[in-house]
Amino acid sequence: MLENAFRQAAFCSQNMKSNSHMPANLLHHAFWISLATLSATATFAEEIKSPVKATKSEIAAFVAADLDKSITLTAEEFKAFVDKMAEDGETKALTIRLMGLYNYAFKKIDKNIDGVVTPQELRSANDDYKRTAGN
Repeated sequence: MLENAFRQAAFCSQNMKSNSHMPANLLHHAFWISLATLSATATFAEEIKSPVKATKSEIAAFVAADLDKSITLTAEEFKAFVDKMAEDGETKALTIRLMGLYNYAFKKIDKNIDGVVTPQELRSANDDYKRTAGN
């Protein structure tokens, strides 16, 4: 996503310099939209790195499960996330999969009840589990 936004901004910048068939104001707007997307994506990436502190396997499982690239997981995407984490040997994911507790776990993690799970909600649920389980 970040790479695509960067490419788009560079493309718009190059076309603004040349005599393009597109109106200059359209290219100008496209350029700034691309830069805004780039900035927002970079900001989100920084937010994910510092407060969430996800492992590489968690990040890989989340990215693979997030089919619509919304940076949130629907209940269906959450199931794919749990299955991938279980394949990687994560014990809580193995338990959820073995017991078929996908919906229960999703509802527990989705604290704001908006129908999706964010990386922050996943980290918060994991931290809560560790605190209460004594791990």
